[in-house]
Parts: sequence; structure tokens; C-alpha cells
Amino acid sequence: MSINLKPTASEFAEIMKACDAAEVKRSVVGTDVLEHYKAGDFGLNDVAQYLEKQRALRPHWFRQPGEDDLEELAFAQNNITARSKLHSQLGPAEYAEREQAWGATKFRAGKRPEGTETKPNGKVNSTNPFVTLRGEDGKIDPVQMAKVESMLRAMGTKAVAAIARSVGKRLDGTDIPRRYL
Repeated sequence: MSINLKPTASEFAEIMKACDAAEVKRSVVGTDVLEHYKAGDFGLNDVAQYLEKQRALRPHWFRQPGEDDLEELAFAQNNITARSKLHSQLGPAEYAEREQAWGATKFRAGKRPEGTETKPNGKVNSTNPFVTLRGEDGKIDPVQMAKVESMLRAMGTKAVAAIARSVGKRLDGTDIPRRYL
């Protein structure tokens, strides 16, 4: 195979599409996968096959069940450590593009871009009960409410309100308007 110095935009899009389908971590795509592509380890026609071979050799490249997504931590939860790691892995241009896609700013958390799921099974990747306290219809989920009530009894209103606020919610599970975040 020939050595590619830098993939074109269309080649990069094809590689990203294959990596997303194989559940490769975004941070790995920007570093390891592209380096192997540049080195000529695989071509555009065999990206999927190459990634399947790497699943056994390099399991750390792939998202594991229950593992936090670095973008989720960085942009939705506004974790500065995750933002720093993501910035160094993606580079400034790609980082800025991902930040804009999430609707995040330097000091404000954003929301996951439309059409992307947080987990392969479609469930929200968070143990915070306020994230799923209200369903799509706006009704309170009794299981999540029981968790919130337990937290209120154990920690008090002020601490639980801070936990709700960390995901942009009020104690009743409704969204806090962006201007107050």
C-alpha cells in the first residue's frame, strides 16, 4: 500500500463513518487510526475489516459498555479535564468543530448533537437521576423520582439541587433556561 501524507476531506469522512459504525472512540480516530492510515496499513476500501482485526489486538480503541464518552464528559458535563484531553487528541480545529456541534462554549455545557445516541442501546450514559427524571412526554418517571427522594433524604436540598444543576435541570426535572446556566 502507498503511504498517504494526509487524508482528503472525503477520505476522512469515510474513515469516520467506518469508525463510528465500529464504535471506535473519537479520540482514537484523531490519533491512532489516522496514523495507521497515513502509514498505509489499510486503504479506504478495507477500513471496516482493518478495524475488526484491531478489535482483538487493541480493545482500548473501542467504546466499552458503561464507559463514559470523552465528548460527553467534555461538552455535556463541562469537565475541564476531559476538555483538555480531547483538545490535545483532536487538535484545535477538530476540537472547535466538535464543541460547536455540541452547542458548548468555553464556560458553558452543551447538548449532544441531534441524531447521535449516547450508548449503542439508546440509553442515556449517566447515573444522574435528573437526566432521565422526565420522559419525552414530560411525565416524571417513578423509579428516577424514588432515587431523587432518597438523595434528598440523605444529602439535603442544597446538595441535590447542585447535582440537578450540573446537568442543567431543576429539582423537578425541568430544564434550566440557558441564560441561567
